[in-house]
Amino acid sequence: PATAASLTVPITTFTATDNVGVTGYLATETAQAPLAGAAGWTAQAPANYTFATAGAKTLYAWAKDAAGNVSASLSAAVTITLSDATAPTVTAFVIPATSSSLVVPVTTFTATDNVAVTGYLLTETAPSPSPGAAGWTATAPANYSFTTAGAKTLYAWAKDAAGNVSTSLNAAVTITLTDTTAPTVTAFVIPATSSSLTVPVTTFTATDNVAITGYQLTETAVAPAAGAAGWTATAPANHVFASEGAKTLYAWAKDAAGHVSASLSAAVTITLSALPAPTVVSPASGSVGVSLSPVLQIATVFPDPLGQAHKATDWQISRDGTFAAGTILFSSLNDAANLASITIPPGLLQASTLYTWRARTINSANQASPYSAGSTFTTMALAMDATGTVPAALTVRSGGVQVTNLSTLTPAQLAAAGNLSSQLVSGPNSVPVVNAGAGANPALPGMVIAKANGGAGSDVVGVVTPAGAVIQSVTTTNVADIAFKTTPPPWVNLPYGVISFRVGGIAPGTSVAVTVYTPTDLPAGAMWYKYTPARGWLKIDATGTYDSSNTLLSLNTYFTVVGGRGVLTIGDNDVADFSSEVVAGQAVVADPGAPAVLPDTPQGSDDSKGCFIATAAFGSSLEPHVLVLREFRDTFLMTNAAGRSLVDLYYRVSPEIAKRVAASESARMWVRLLLLPVIALSILSLKAGVTASLALTAVLVFVFWGLLWRRFGRRRVW
Repeated sequence: PATAASLTVPITTFTATDNVGVTGYLATETAQAPLAGAAGWTAQAPANYTFATAGAKTLYAWAKDAAGNVSASLSAAVTITLSDATAPTVTAFVIPATSSSLVVPVTTFTATDNVAVTGYLLTETAPSPSPGAAGWTATAPANYSFTTAGAKTLYAWAKDAAGNVSTSLNAAVTITLTDTTAPTVTAFVIPATSSSLTVPVTTFTATDNVAITGYQLTETAVAPAAGAAGWTATAPANHVFASEGAKTLYAWAKDAAGHVSASLSAAVTITLSALPAPTVVSPASGSVGVSLSPVLQIATVFPDPLGQAHKATDWQISRDGTFAAGTILFSSLNDAANLASITIPPGLLQASTLYTWRARTINSANQASPYSAGSTFTTMALAMDATGTVPAALTVRSGGVQVTNLSTLTPAQLAAAGNLSSQLVSGPNSVPVVNAGAGANPALPGMVIAKANGGAGSDVVGVVTPAGAVIQSVTTTNVADIAFKTTPPPWVNLPYGVISFRVGGIAPGTSVAVTVYTPTDLPAGAMWYKYTPARGWLKIDATGTYDSSNTLLSLNTYFTVVGGRGVLTIGDNDVADFSSEVVAGQAVVADPGAPAVLPDTPQGSDDSKGCFIATAAFGSSLEPHVLVLREFRDTFLMTNAAGRSLVDLYYRVSPEIAKRVAASESARMWVRLLLLPVIALSILSLKAGVTASLALTAVLVFVFWGLLWRRFGRRRVW
């Protein structure tokens, strides 16, 4: 037949003739003629053929006679599609209870399936592996290699051709290594001279009676402890010294028992060639009328005198030209994204102010040039509002008059001022009086209102700081501004553009909570997206600051939504703070960022889909409880057809429910309470497996109903 739903395919017709007589029949999967004496020939034409796997197959039919003559073949094609929904069963799994070696033999590992077992796997964790995971073997493994000694549990799995994975059987072993011999470093070679601080390791080999588990290089002859930092699983390819000169490097090895070898040492003399400082191109020293978001540009020559490539550039702007720690208001160090020029984002520089900037380059050997000579420029004059904190083009006006006190305006005047948050006037934490700039009262909370999106449209945003922190300036723009070399992720909506602020009066090294009022209350899942020249756009949510690869950069800067208001808690000199400036003992923080609203439905692949209702209830997609639910989904629901159907249904109905949950604090509280049993069951399933968690749940339900029966059953109160 052309198609089949079984690996055993019937042979509808198989006939052959011969001038004397046909004595044998054979079907093969290859076009190469079989020998007359090969295994498999039958006296009668076979009624069927069993393939090993599903897919597109070709079968070749052969005949032979008593003289050993083999016919040419006829062939036919069949496509086999298996409909197999039954997972295999691991029927037995045994390993020794104790072992003196990290390699533990597998005494017994058998499995059965309704069609055929196609894969075997051993893991040290209980979560079910995917059928595409690395490590599956066609036959049951004869042993398993652990990396360390101690009490271990091994889990045995099987899979079939349809991708069904069995539940596991597990067995325990206690590994005790009897190793009393330290490793030996057999060879260690580095160059005798180097023109770079990074010195390559030409040879580093070691032996041990069991196995080498760690390698380390030190600049001292004192043997490192087996638990010290710096050990690597493989021999290092190089070593980076901190300075030039005559150096000695010591090579060590260790084993799993914690024995550390004696060392071999080698000497190198490092002589660095002088790297030229870059040349300032623009702004030229003494420039005036420079943009508040200028482009700093240098001229460099690479490859440099050492033949190295340009790896990164350090950029700095100082308030007074000394470049002391407290005067540096902008620093983009080890910046691999802006090698020859950098655009300073909005909100950092002030109008009519003298600044000094400099730069140095770093080559591919991690060597830094001297800094360029300090180059000065004066920023352009800019008409400011009455408070001296907002450009005139961004000031909020009503009836042609600048708004400085919202509490004095009538409803009609407030409406004329633009779309602004009602909480600025009558909310629980409203601060209706503008309080910022040189004349600010630091005993009161600071506040500035400004037109959003660089003055385009009628939206108005408010920036509020706690008493003691003084708002020095606020500007707004949008992501199309040339200062932003990259754009936020396409699924992120910045409805009110970018808000750039400078806040002073902060104790160095501490944090300040900046509250941002938007015309419409922010949803619970809103985040803050912050631009940095070196890293592009950073995501800031309730758990911290993350880069574009979702790597946590800092816990000190985070963003929460409180009653519809965005609260950005930003740490001085943190990864999200541009300014290193300290004026009269008080620090300054600077931030070009924006409140970001994620769409109701996720973008991209299924992997990007979040738990909408849980996210709305807990306030962040990275909140630990939400992460548990997502892990349960990926581990147990997305690995089978029924689970995937349930997840698809959830994604169709949950966004609208999530909206309503996010809009009500009481609803969020109740949903959190209702989700706690589900989260507990998910944690138990991830730790012990679904079967164990359901069994425990059944026991608890049985005990609960038993208690009810004892209490009320005889009274027939149901």
